[in-house]
Amino acid sequence: MDKRRLELLLVAWVVLVIVPGVIAARGTSVNDEVGGAVIGWWIGGYLAQFFVFMAVMRLSRKQALVLWLVASMLPWFVDWTLPASWLFVAPWTLVAGATAWWIYTSADREEDLRAHGVPAVGTVLKVIEPRFFNTVINNVYIKRKLRLRIVRNDGTPPYEAVLKGTFMLGEILGEGSQMNLRVDPKNPQRFVDAADDPDSGSASSYDDSAPPPDDAPDGSSGERSLSGQLEKLSALHKSGDLSDAEFAQAKEQLLGSN
Repeated sequence: MDKRRLELLLVAWVVLVIVPGVIAARGTSVNDEVGGAVIGWWIGGYLAQFFVFMAVMRLSRKQALVLWLVASMLPWFVDWTLPASWLFVAPWTLVAGATAWWIYTSADREEDLRAHGVPAVGTVLKVIEPRFFNTVINNVYIKRKLRLRIVRNDGTPPYEAVLKGTFMLGEILGEGSQMNLRVDPKNPQRFVDAADDPDSGSASSYDDSAPPPDDAPDGSSGERSLSGQLEKLSALHKSGDLSDAEFAQAKEQLLGSN
């Protein structure tokens, strides 16, 4: 992770959340009619901060729903409250700054864990279904809980743990899938996905398809993997874990990538 770039993006995000609302609110009050210039600052600032926030999420590997809610709602709170009182600048700046600080420190801790954690392999024992409804972020990511059997390479006996993760539609894990992890040696229940680590031992974090036999024709491995993914999506759809819209989008994305 490029920490310097993340710092700059977070600073830019805080500025883009607060400054457009400050500029639009100058010389206006709650009783004034909203003009085109004010609306332009509101919309432009909102879109700009949201695009920067998307870059922050990609770089920090964070997809927490609460963070997306902050990025979606905070600019509107700024825009609509500042004309009433400039005293709102302080609390909204504090909220934006605290959010940016949490993202940075959390990403920094995970980066340290990826660098110094104990390599391990997690095998999915069970996909824990949501009790009430699925949480889908930006129509791309879906939240899932996975019960894992973790085997570390330092001789620690295998144990079970629960991973709360956000996965792209079309890349939903199933039972028996494997993923490379980095585990905190002081807290075995704290671990991160090590898919992008150069020495994690595997090119892919999710290994849910068996290798083809030696005499398999060219292309059969890809077809088998695609077929397995489609079967998983179909099973999730039939069980109610995916809505009709989520299933259609995941299927389209999966077919489009092959």
